Amino acid sequence: MNKNFLYVASVVLALSFQTVASAGDVFKTQVKPAPPKKQLVVVPPADSAFDDWVRYPYVERATQIVPTAEEQKLGCVIFSRPFVDAIYPETIPLPQERIAKVDGFGAWDQFETLNFALYPLVDLKNINVRVGDLTCGDAKIPSDKIAVRLVTYRDITYPRYSSKGAWRRLPEYLQPVTTSDAPAKEPQRFCLTIRVPQNIPGGVYSGKILLSHDAFDKAIVLPLSFRVLPFKPLRDPNKAFSSYYHMPYAHELVKTKKHDEAWADSVLQREIKTMAEYGHTRFPVVSLSVAEENGKMKFTLNNIDKYMSLMKENGMTGPMVITGGGIGWLYSRMTKKSIGNHIILEQMPPEAFFTQLEEMARTFAKEIKEKNYPAMYFGPLDEISSNELSIQFGCRVYEAFQKGGLKTYTTMEPENPGYKKIYPYIDVFSCQVFEPLYQEIQKRDKELYYCYPNHNSYERKDPVIMCKGGRMTYGFGLWRSGFDILIPWTWRHSTAKHFFRQKGNGGTNILHPETGDVILTTAWENFREGINDLNYIYTLEDAIVKRENSTDPATQKLVKQGKELLQFAWDSVNVQPKYLNIDLWPSDQFDSLRYSMGMLICKLNQTRAVNNKVAPSVIINPDAPALENKTQKFKKIYDQAKASANIEVCSIVNPKTDLLGWKQTEDEASVSLAPAEDGNRKVVKLHINVDLVKDGTGNKSGQYPAGWPGMTFNFKQMPMTTAAYDFVRLKYKLQSNRPKSDKPQKAPLSFLIRLGGGGKSSIDVECPSEILENQWIEVIAPMSTATYDGIASAQTKADHIRTCITERNYQNGDKLDFTFADIEFISLKKPVFASIELSPCLYAALGRVRYTVKMFGRFNEANRLKARLLDAQGKIIATDTTVIPEDKKIVGQLNFDSKIKTGVCQVRFELCGANDKVLVSKTVKTKITR
Repeated sequence: MNKNFLYVASVVLALSFQTVASAGDVFKTQVKPAPPKKQLVVVPPADSAFDDWVRYPYVERATQIVPTAEEQKLGCVIFSRPFVDAIYPETIPLPQERIAKVDGFGAWDQFETLNFALYPLVDLKNINVRVGDLTCGDAKIPSDKIAVRLVTYRDITYPRYSSKGAWRRLPEYLQPVTTSDAPAKEPQRFCLTIRVPQNIPGGVYSGKILLSHDAFDKAIVLPLSFRVLPFKPLRDPNKAFSSYYHMPYAHELVKTKKHDEAWADSVLQREIKTMAEYGHTRFPVVSLSVAEENGKMKFTLNNIDKYMSLMKENGMTGPMVITGGGIGWLYSRMTKKSIGNHIILEQMPPEAFFTQLEEMARTFAKEIKEKNYPAMYFGPLDEISSNELSIQFGCRVYEAFQKGGLKTYTTMEPENPGYKKIYPYIDVFSCQVFEPLYQEIQKRDKELYYCYPNHNSYERKDPVIMCKGGRMTYGFGLWRSGFDILIPWTWRHSTAKHFFRQKGNGGTNILHPETGDVILTTAWENFREGINDLNYIYTLEDAIVKRENSTDPATQKLVKQGKELLQFAWDSVNVQPKYLNIDLWPSDQFDSLRYSMGMLICKLNQTRAVNNKVAPSVIINPDAPALENKTQKFKKIYDQAKASANIEVCSIVNPKTDLLGWKQTEDEASVSLAPAEDGNRKVVKLHINVDLVKDGTGNKSGQYPAGWPGMTFNFKQMPMTTAAYDFVRLKYKLQSNRPKSDKPQKAPLSFLIRLGGGGKSSIDVECPSEILENQWIEVIAPMSTATYDGIASAQTKADHIRTCITERNYQNGDKLDFTFADIEFISLKKPVFASIELSPCLYAALGRVRYTVKMFGRFNEANRLKARLLDAQGKIIATDTTVIPEDKKIVGQLNFDSKIKTGVCQVRFELCGANDKVLVSKTVKTKITR
């Protein structure tokens, strides 16, 4: 842990968070209130999965909780966990997750969502949650500023929105609710979203939540407290948020004759207001259409004046991103052919096509100027393929737009070989991931840098990716990236009835076709939390910049502390192109850092500003030290185990004379065996001729001509369960006909282990993207590192291995020879610690330490993980003991008295065997502050 971060104790006041409940706590009760009239707003029914589709339920590893006598009487266990962590219908709460109250914090005009859950011990009918006013002296947060919503489950295609053949029931929607029912042992998670009134006094506001249901004759009283931070968070003027959006949908419902245009207009007004409340600061992306007027084709934005007026009313501004333009329709009209999926051309259109586009662009540019529209950026083609004709076509289309006076962007990925050719014709850099890195973006050769993180926005149906990865992407990750704007696909689906039988299934939120309400997902709630994180960052930066020349010693001290906190946050981000489901922060760390910033802002606001400077997005040293390399970390564990004879190896590089299941994929690849350099065994050789024109699969259904040639190994001849192994190890080298270089060259190799099951889950092995040719590369990766495709860990039967390249990362005509000396699965005979995650600082009022421990090696029924929290004097103040689950991942929590002494403390983890004998141990430092 960065020692400079330990200053926090001097500036942080007591934080109110969930207060943990012990098994002996007794809840207060009161007379049950009269039942409300309003019921749950029901989600429109989705299409059901096809009969031959497979359900993959979430596999819960926690053992069944033992209810107390009071909980038996109440009919439920009340618990909570950080909102970035999902609660599935199969979830069983940990005993330590019980809570006795609900707490949180927020600043003026901020939306802040708190949560708690009921774990029903019996079927519960007419569950009712009511929240009263929160008061602090004479001040109050009225109850109408607190929205109560239930996280509802829905059957979803899995593991991607486009998956076929598999589905999972996921915690998907946040719905307004007054009463609901729940079956026994299916958790019901409630969210309380507080909009903090502006200019109310700072302090802790108290109130209560009333819980009632038919199985208990009284109402349970759950105390609620909320600390108001007396400032309004600022938005970074250099960061913006938008999304792709299906604007006409509400008006399309009028065609069903159930609604009229006035209803549709009111729905549109409510939806755009909701978009603003969820962080949209820019006009959402809309589609450019083509119309014919007086015998001439022209571009048009349907109903744009109405939409723009509503957006301006809700604080949204330009520039505006415009997609489409009817290019495919115009091309087909002129050539009688299709541009194909992802722009795969068979012939170039006549020159008249580009002349017409340029004329249409010039006419529309004139209209934009005359109507004083905000700046607009146009993306006429989506994800252009990498074949040469398509790239030529793309360049000509973009050139026509620019010559006509319209500015452009492209969704082509930078690794596409044609990207350099189209780059001069775009004004905005756009990418689905945070690449290039911060330092490169600061050179600013384009007007804007925007990212469309579709992996967080419903594309990958993993709540960790959407919620925890989403919060990281929208907050600390965006700050750390240097990008200007996030525009995911999409704000909501175009209909409410989707998932199984509609092509694409893309979408996040849905619009209720009867009520016109926007039904939000848990993902978007976490996106908003990420935006809140970013607002706190910028508000602290602004407070620092306006005081950094102060001569007051107390102010100078706070400025120094603020910069240290920001530097710590910056340095501790494990920078990734995509924030998915691995190498993310401990769940408590987001709020811990935000609260630290909030309290420093309060302190700084009590001092005098000495200038009116506008803060930049980053005010600290951006050259962060590299965090521990994952490959080096796991290699260290492997090397230590090998040195102590603690490994067993299963190799699939066959030493005999046949390939035992290794087969080529695509025509450009071939596989062979050859003698190793030592002559004592065989190596596997993969030869690839890169062909960016021909589709090597022989498939004429529209695949990219640039494909994924490689080889596969089928496990039918040697059945293997991945759960039996801790690591996979590769040793390979590359030789090619590319010009020789003494510097690493781009040579990304994909290696994945495909698991069984309809979900097509896999374990990806991360290979270096750049290597020196003709040098051996060793890669060691844990088998537990499942990708976003990973379904339940119960699916551990290996189906096949695939290793391949993505041709678009290479040049046409490249000849590549990969030699694999080792591909082996490794198990450790004795247990070791793989990783330990917990927040670097803890707040006394929090009363808990959440941790995640991953183990390698073999275990038996007697093994237990014992976690102990030791205070600054070495006294044990909390202990937690857990059975080692099958997947060797332990999620636990240490609860302590909120009156604990502050200071540096330790969490000691011990793996114990029979008679509590310590087999292996590790200690992690953290900090308790008040």
